[in-house]
Amino acid sequence: MDELIDRALKSYTAREPGASLETRILARAREQRRSRAGWLVAAAMIAAAGLCLFLLPHRRTPHLAVRALPPMHIAEAPPYAAAQAIPPALAPRHRRHRTPEPKLAVFPSPAPIPDSEIALAHALSGNPELAASLLAKPAPIAPTPITIEPLSIKALDED
Repeated sequence: MDELIDRALKSYTAREPGASLETRILARAREQRRSRAGWLVAAAMIAAAGLCLFLLPHRRTPHLAVRALPPMHIAEAPPYAAAQAIPPALAPRHRRHRTPEPKLAVFPSPAPIPDSEIALAHALSGNPELAASLLAKPAPIAPTPITIEPLSIKALDED
């Protein structure tokens, strides 16, 4: 049985690959070389252009001769007259000086204790059991169940 399978496999693999497969592989390899060469040529051209722009002398504009201008004479106005010419809307405004609020030694200032709190403190200082009962946690209150009576709606005809 093994010999039969081996002969069958040899008959299938005895064929040579088609010429078209070899041609396609070689064409693909040539294409890749050409595309790489194209990129290299383009990069070399860009580098050469940049080098030419850098090394070529730049055209420069000739410097213009600067002529000295004659001195200008400015008429001087009296300083007092110039100060009076400012319109009142543009004149500086005077700010009112506000007296500062007094600074407190303690902030916020302590408020006086109400009379009711003083009376409560006196009452609790003489009776420690009352103070303990007022300051103790309240006992939990058990919730009472809610009962809802069924609703009944009378028909309009039943009056």
